[in-house]
Amino acid sequence: MPELPTGTVTFLFTDLEGSARLWEGHPEAMQAALARHDEILRGSVESNGGHVVKLTGDGVHAAFATADAGVAAAVAGQVAIGAEEWTKTGPLLVRMGLHTGTAELREGDYYGTALNRAARLSAIAHGGQVVVSNATEELVRDVLPEGVGLSDLGEHLLADLGRPEHVFQVTHPLLAPEFPPLRSVSAYPGNLPHQRTAFIGRRDELTEVTAAIGRSQVVTLTGVGGVGKTRLAIQAAAESVHRFPDGAWFVDLGPVVDASFVPAAVATALQLPERRQGTIDDGIIAALRRKHALLVVDNCEHVVEAVARIVDTVVSNCPGVSVLPTSREALGIEGEAAFAVAPLPLPSADDGDHDALLASDAVCLFTERARGVRRDFALTTDNAPVVAELCRRLDGIPLAIELAAARVQSMSPADVLGRLNERFRILTQGRRTVLERHQTLRAAIDWSYGLLEPSEQLVLARLSVFAGGFTLDAAEDVVSGESVEAFDVLDLLAALVAKSILVADESEGAVRYRLLETMREYARDRLEEAADVDESERVQDRHLVHYCEFAVTAAPHLEGADDEEWLRRLFVDDDNLRVALVRARDNEDADVLLTMSSALSRYWLQYGNRRDGLMWMETALAMALDAPAGIRAHVMAWGGSSLIDVGRYEDGRAMLEGSLRCSAEAGEPPFPYTLQFLGLLELEAHQPDLAVQRCEEALAASRERGREFDELESLWILGMVCALGADETRAVTLTDDAVEKARRLGNRYGLAMALQAAGYAQLRTDPARALACLEEAEPLARKASHSITSQLLFFEGVARLRLGELPLSARDIGGALAQFEQGGNHYYLSMTLGLAATLAAEHDPGAAVNLLAAADRTRDDLGLAGAPRDVEMQRRTRERLASTMAPDEFAAAWDQGQALDLDAAVDLAHRVLDELATGA
Repeated sequence: MPELPTGTVTFLFTDLEGSARLWEGHPEAMQAALARHDEILRGSVESNGGHVVKLTGDGVHAAFATADAGVAAAVAGQVAIGAEEWTKTGPLLVRMGLHTGTAELREGDYYGTALNRAARLSAIAHGGQVVVSNATEELVRDVLPEGVGLSDLGEHLLADLGRPEHVFQVTHPLLAPEFPPLRSVSAYPGNLPHQRTAFIGRRDELTEVTAAIGRSQVVTLTGVGGVGKTRLAIQAAAESVHRFPDGAWFVDLGPVVDASFVPAAVATALQLPERRQGTIDDGIIAALRRKHALLVVDNCEHVVEAVARIVDTVVSNCPGVSVLPTSREALGIEGEAAFAVAPLPLPSADDGDHDALLASDAVCLFTERARGVRRDFALTTDNAPVVAELCRRLDGIPLAIELAAARVQSMSPADVLGRLNERFRILTQGRRTVLERHQTLRAAIDWSYGLLEPSEQLVLARLSVFAGGFTLDAAEDVVSGESVEAFDVLDLLAALVAKSILVADESEGAVRYRLLETMREYARDRLEEAADVDESERVQDRHLVHYCEFAVTAAPHLEGADDEEWLRRLFVDDDNLRVALVRARDNEDADVLLTMSSALSRYWLQYGNRRDGLMWMETALAMALDAPAGIRAHVMAWGGSSLIDVGRYEDGRAMLEGSLRCSAEAGEPPFPYTLQFLGLLELEAHQPDLAVQRCEEALAASRERGREFDELESLWILGMVCALGADETRAVTLTDDAVEKARRLGNRYGLAMALQAAGYAQLRTDPARALACLEEAEPLARKASHSITSQLLFFEGVARLRLGELPLSARDIGGALAQFEQGGNHYYLSMTLGLAATLAAEHDPGAAVNLLAAADRTRDDLGLAGAPRDVEMQRRTRERLASTMAPDEFAAAWDQGQALDLDAAVDLAHRVLDELATGA
């Protein structure tokens, strides 16, 4: 056999698309066809100087000393396969992927990440397609064989979830020029986290888990902490995402400190809007009911009952959704398939065969991670038995192995083993009731902890108060004090990162630190066990002070030109803010709780966390009865508006009126927001003159307070109220002024709201200009506020209806309906049902009457009169339908619509709108 290339090698992987179907349909013919397939590909590889490393069932793995030879062989193979007459099986479609990199050659076979990446590339291609990585493209771009070209397919995330790969398609006159989008992870929606290290071993477990996902809606990975449940779940999701058109979504429950926050964590991971009516559970079901998606719910053990409840609710109501939880115990729900994740398989103690040790998953994991901290590390005949013994002593638990491997930066494997032996002997007297593997993991972490300097140990314990990550500034404020100087914190964090205790994530030029959840739990125990009994209390109090100050600092920025950046900063620290709020509540620190609620009020509004914010504002107001009237007035203004937004109208009015009284008691002008929402309540009561008066008072109050953003807000709301009250001329003037002012201020949220108001003001007089305003607002709103995108889509649908673009109008209204459904916004749902009826009046008169009746009943259930414009439009549609339908037919359709519950009415509206959008 010719000598295989070493050093930099180009790897080719091929795979026969649909081979299982072909074998099932033509079992005898496929034997001959596959033999011919192998012969053709072997010939194309060897004629271009390549080497067939192995046949992989229905494909070929080949290696080339040069990249251009690999590309030439792939093209020749595809052309020959395409030219062959496959009369008994039908055409064979082969997908091919090439990648160039360095790999190890042992006993006639290759190992390493370059090999895996080539295989992953092949997997995302289509039959008849050849794709290459960026590394291969750089080597061949100037030496391409005659007639061969490269087409840029952009960056794609492969199933290994490492760095994205820039992929190119090889083109040739005899190859198909176009294919569907690549089947990469990037082709599907979702938020699976990228992985910086390779997935090692567990190929059998991965196959079993992915197969189980296809059989059961709930597959729970169980096992001891650190055994690799999370990594296996993420990899299984990446391998399975092609089965789920609506993507794979990762929900990390590690930072959740209270079981009641589990539904909110799921909703946040799914990027759902805040609901105005109904529970968060309702919003999750509304979002997922028609979806085919996979949820990975990680770190469930400390909130397992709450997770079991929400997962059971999801799978009972969403047949297309599968859930992959990780937990130290099964959820215990009907239909659950529990998969125990075992430690990595280990070589036997008496196995001295070097190749057998190299093939061990545990030893491979140690080797790969050791190379991450020391590039020249290699497994030799001398150190391989030591590494194998070390992995055995660590019981094959990946976290423990990775911690040990990190020590290779400054120690030999023998030194690591020696220290590990000492530590294990000390810990053999642990509690006998604890599972041995729990003791082993604890021992591994204890050992790693014992190698830290005393100052590093102290900092690690204090870092446990953070949830979901933290910045250097936060660490300096919280960790420093009592033996730790602020200027030493950076070096101490760097030391913990280097020792694999702390993770540093860089995004958009900024670094955030985080503890793995197992390490965070361990560090929290150390903090609680501190000799100084007040240590934990002091650190938690410093955490509270820092995040209170952070919230107060952020608040004015949300009204400035850098609002998008500060909204992002608040969002990434949402878990820490919640921990701080819980601390203030538990300490009965009413002033701090009120201060944070006041500072975070706009964040809760813009990011759609109104229910969460309302809970904290009501708690703060109940605790801080003796607080200064001015700050109570501010919190009551936002609290009252939130109550209205979630459908508690009378409570909202009472709180807004309380805000007015507090402002008067403080000798200050009323908060404009208070007056604005009182105006909107008057408008809903069909008192347009009182509504305008209230909003004019809000504009005057904002000018008296001298706050430009308040004035901007008052302008657009007064403009909206004028438009709703049919004073469209004044509405256009006011909203145009608001848009101009927002552009001058540079605030994205303010501009989005002003453009929305301007679009609404011109819907009847100039729908084309209205649509332009609304379309400009939409991308701003997606970045600056999750709370108005559905309204923008709704108004865009109205504008397109007025422009005669019925299919596009139905598309937009259908999209808005889905978002209102997810958000539980019954007020806007009633409006959308009525608008859907107007669109459907000619297409399906009976369904239109059903929808009008359902909208009417929904308003009655809410106790609302409805927006005047919408009510008038629905009245005209009803009269038109009543005049064209037989009386008995109309009455029957009306009664039928009145009997529909809201879910059934929404389903009917979706059907009608889909038919109108597609022309069905």
